[in-house]
Amino acid sequence: MMGIGTPELIILGIIALLLFGKDLPKVAKSVGKTVSEFKKGMSEMTSDFREATRDLEEEARSVKKSIDDSVNDVDKAVQKKPKKKKPTPKFVEDEEETDSSSDAKSSESEQT
Repeated sequence: MMGIGTPELIILGIIALLLFGKDLPKVAKSVGKTVSEFKKGMSEMTSDFREATRDLEEEARSVKKSIDDSVNDVDKAVQKKPKKKKPTPKFVEDEEETDSSSDAKSSESEQT
């Protein structure tokens, strides 16, 4: 980065004196106020940004905690739930086999 040394400051002072003459103190005061206001505005903006970031981080932590609590509650509910023994389903095929075997026995008895 380019630095401003003593010779450059002297040259800038001479140019400012030539351009502004008698009004140089007023111009310097005005430039000083402007720079001061700019710094103050930047400081306020930076503090507002940091505050907003802090608020968002707190909200994110709150949401994360809420989600974690919900997940833990669901896990506890799943672990406490007793396992029910599922009834054995009757299949239609089993019933058809039973019906066809009884039909076969009936037809055999009719033939004899």
